[in-house]
Amino acid sequence: MNSSIKFTANKDLGQHFLRDQSIIKKITTLPDENLSIIIEVGPGPAVLTKHLAELKRDLFLIEADHRFEQVLLEQNPKKLFLTDALKFNFEDFIREYQLADQQIWMVSNLPYNISVPLIINFLQVPQIRRMALMMQKEVGERILMLDQKNEMGSLKALCQNYFQCDRLCKVLPGAFSPPPKVDSVVIDFTRRLSPLVKLNEFNYFETFLKLLFANRRKMVRQSLKKIFIKTSLEEIEKITHVDTQRRAETFTLPEIYSLYHLYQSEFATPS
Repeated sequence: MNSSIKFTANKDLGQHFLRDQSIIKKITTLPDENLSIIIEVGPGPAVLTKHLAELKRDLFLIEADHRFEQVLLEQNPKKLFLTDALKFNFEDFIREYQLADQQIWMVSNLPYNISVPLIINFLQVPQIRRMALMMQKEVGERILMLDQKNEMGSLKALCQNYFQCDRLCKVLPGAFSPPPKVDSVVIDFTRRLSPLVKLNEFNYFETFLKLLFANRRKMVRQSLKKIFIKTSLEEIEKITHVDTQRRAETFTLPEIYSLYHLYQSEFATPS
């Protein structure tokens, strides 16, 4: 097997191979010289990998499709993990390769069918300082702060709390082979070193957000009654200055933080 072999995309794995060289260059341009480690998830036939390898950083690859083993090894990565990225244990990886004090750049043309759970996993790895992630446009809109009409949701609140998220570029279907049926977007993530909700509270914050946005298109009153056991709706409005007759999708990040900190205080208050 060699790098000249033509691969067929596996639809079951959500594969679409990028071929637009201008987009490839934007994604693979190192955003910060302090980034010492690069991880690429789903490198496939090494479209991005060959450019990342030129950056002279320790390069780790995570790929589920064994067909690409040889072409990826030809890029001389520090390590190729032939495994499902959703099952990859980042905590063990950081420990084994002694990367606790390193700054990692995550790069991925995310498989559309598992993009959200992968992003959630990446958020929780403190050593990941920057990310260049390509995803379906609709998923990107759930992350980016675009305008006043751009609806709030749990994914956006999580991503925006832990990272500054900026659109790097839009990617049309013709940039891929085979072309997907939807537009894509590449988002540049920069980790916030002092997020308002600390990383060690991630699970609590995520649980709170899921409850808050369970019925995000309806008035939030019913959701709040389920979330807050000790605090009445009247007290919630008085303390947080949030109108409980609004829909959760209209909330701002400061309003979400205010509700979350009140939610936390319930656990700290004796029954």
